[in-house]
Amino acid sequence: MKEGQEEGKCETTVVRIRKMINVLRRLKHNPQQILQELEQDYGDDFSKLSNLLCK
Repeated sequence: MKEGQEEGKCETTVVRIRKMINVLRRLKHNPQQILQELEQDYGDDFSKLSNLLCK
């Protein structure tokens, strides 16, 4: 059960990050600025997610 909750939390965070990226792109942020915003807003969560997504 706990594993399912963690998976759900991860999926929710991924969706939120994707939405944030889309908003920042519409505001004409370059990729480096987007990365900085994600690291600032999500910190460790973003690092964990990027490691999972890059596997």
